[in-house]
Amino acid sequence: EREVREQAYLGALESLAEEALERADLAKAERYLRRAVAVDFSRETAHRALMSTLAAGAEVVELRHIERTLKLRIQREQIGLSTATKRVVQNTLTTRTLTALPGEVFV
Repeated sequence: EREVREQAYLGALESLAEEALERADLAKAERYLRRAVAVDFSRETAHRALMSTLAAGAEVVELRHIERTLKLRIQREQIGLSTATKRVVQNTLTTRTLTALPGEVFV
């Protein structure tokens, strides 16, 4: 029963984050998604949504931090991510890295 409630809670957090994104409230969506990741670190949908939310807000530094944390934890805990999730992480980082932030110049 505890597992059922946890999954319902995680689903609710992801739904709330989706609604916040529809309203363009990136900060609120990020908070909901960070809670979901804190409850279940192996929940790929929450990680993907969090990274997409951070990328939408041009949070490249935070996105890189999450990527490093995720890689270290995966190595330490032997958590396997799907190829699709790995691709989303890499594509998001590549896209956001190549987009200049205010004050940045690419040569």
